[in-house]
Amino acid sequence: MPKINATVTATDADGKWSASISPQTIEVPRGQNQIAIALVDQTSNGPTTFNTSDPVYYATGNNCPASGKNCAALTVESCTDTLLTIDDNNGAAETIGYRLNFTYGKQKKDLDPIIINH
Repeated sequence: MPKINATVTATDADGKWSASISPQTIEVPRGQNQIAIALVDQTSNGPTTFNTSDPVYYATGNNCPASGKNCAALTVESCTDTLLTIDDNNGAAETIGYRLNFTYGKQKKDLDPIIINH
């Protein structure tokens, strides 16, 4: 199964938490694929980790979902503090909105990138 790698970097410069993902949009070719999202924690007031009990929300469409897993193409395969693996059974062209969920110390944080199935 082809693997698509992405990296989230979390920082807290001047005490303000922020995160970015590279690539910003994850392009997925047709067929069975695996998306591996690694977390690099560069925070000094964290740590920042994936919320392993609920690491991602996703839904078909461009909007960022506030909860749930509403896209038949995606399945969370595994999640550790620093690595989220998602299986993408891409059978049709569609845009999938998703939200990555993190903990930062005792706070909850999130990031809203996009997956595009071609």
